[in-house]
Amino acid sequence: MKNRMRRVDKIEELLGQAYRSGSPVEPNPFFAQKVMNRIAEEGASSKASSQNAVYLGRAAWRFALVGYLVVFVLTAQFMLTDADSQYQLAHLVMDDTLSLDLIDPFEIL
Repeated sequence: MKNRMRRVDKIEELLGQAYRSGSPVEPNPFFAQKVMNRIAEEGASSKASSQNAVYLGRAAWRFALVGYLVVFVLTAQFMLTDADSQYQLAHLVMDDTLSLDLIDPFEIL
């Protein structure tokens, strides 16, 4: 813990001296090149992830559009059919647990 505090104090002292001197500090060219390479790598990785987000956004909108169209078609179909066929469809969907309603009319068995 003391070693860490000494390093922090030394860094603070050196930063204070650099600030008070007012002279511009030029980084080592190797250090500058390394920093620029890392910036380029991180920029490329964030660009790839943003492209994935665009594709995901498009897929979400397409899914929403297909869902809306399905609801629209079903609503139109129910509006154009009479009450008897709606009742039969509801009975088929809700009460046909063993598929007996489909077996009897088509004489599958």
